[in-house]
Amino acid sequence: MSDIARKGHPHGQAPIGLRAVHDTRTGKLVTWEEDPKYAPLIRELFDMVRRGVSIRGATMQMNADGWRNRSGNPFTDQHVRSLLKKPAYAGFRSHHGTMYPATWEPIVDTETFWAVQSRLSGTRKGARPGRAGHPFTMTLRCGVCVGPLSSFNPTRPTPDGPRYRCHRKGCVRVAQAPVDEFVTELIVGYLSRADVYEDLSRRWSGASGELSDVRGQLAERRANLAELEGAEPATLAEARVIARSIETNESEISDLEKLERELSTPPDLLALIEPGGDVRGRWEATPLEVKRRVARLLLVPGVLGEVRIRKAAHRLEPATDRLVIRRD
Repeated sequence: MSDIARKGHPHGQAPIGLRAVHDTRTGKLVTWEEDPKYAPLIRELFDMVRRGVSIRGATMQMNADGWRNRSGNPFTDQHVRSLLKKPAYAGFRSHHGTMYPATWEPIVDTETFWAVQSRLSGTRKGARPGRAGHPFTMTLRCGVCVGPLSSFNPTRPTPDGPRYRCHRKGCVRVAQAPVDEFVTELIVGYLSRADVYEDLSRRWSGASGELSDVRGQLAERRANLAELEGAEPATLAEARVIARSIETNESEISDLEKLERELSTPPDLLALIEPGGDVRGRWEATPLEVKRRVARLLLVPGVLGEVRIRKAAHRLEPATDRLVIRRD
């Protein structure tokens, strides 16, 4: 079986959205192919969840649109979740946790597949809500330990509303709204410049194939990192292994993010800053996933700079006075 898996050959019944292809002479299973009846549903399902629709919401939408499973019954949340976890849709043959390139064509691109896996990891039991619900979370940095900032809602309601805090150690906390307004102005101002559009147009050379591959790898590493961060080690030895794995994943993510910036800066940003367009309006209408990607591309040294939040000098210090932009 392992040899069959390594060669990418299918085994068993094809998941909904794919169908079996048999040898016309022997009747043996050869591969799988796209099922024209259900493949559009699977693509729409992955797109919905990637855009931020919950599994419950996606299930309700599918059933409301009249879709039924192969048994003729409405889809359930559990069934939908299991579909989203299937590597076969991205053109992978899975065997005992290892994935191999499959002999069939994917019906979902790898970048979307891994982005959805990352989202599913973030909605597991016990996950912190809101972690990826804002465009600048995990991109803004702590001014003390330089770790990423995550968003949270205080237990007791405050006039400031949601807040950012250091994701690693809780070194700093700050009101989210004024920081978001400042960073949004920084990004929109940069994208509104005519010279930026001209520069990006010159740099874009159509490296879309390589970009898609890099984004797929990046989404996979982020999904793995989310799983590792949520793991609960049973022993000290296991905790050390997880810590080393987290360190390795973070290093790989850093390298891939740098490559992604080199490849994707022009196409991602050109969509927002066509000459004469309303950049602010485009930004407001941009899907959250794209906003997060653009923020990761721009808020780095060498472009707009890394935005860090330092500790407050006193209790009433304005949030925006605590922002430090590091360009080196």
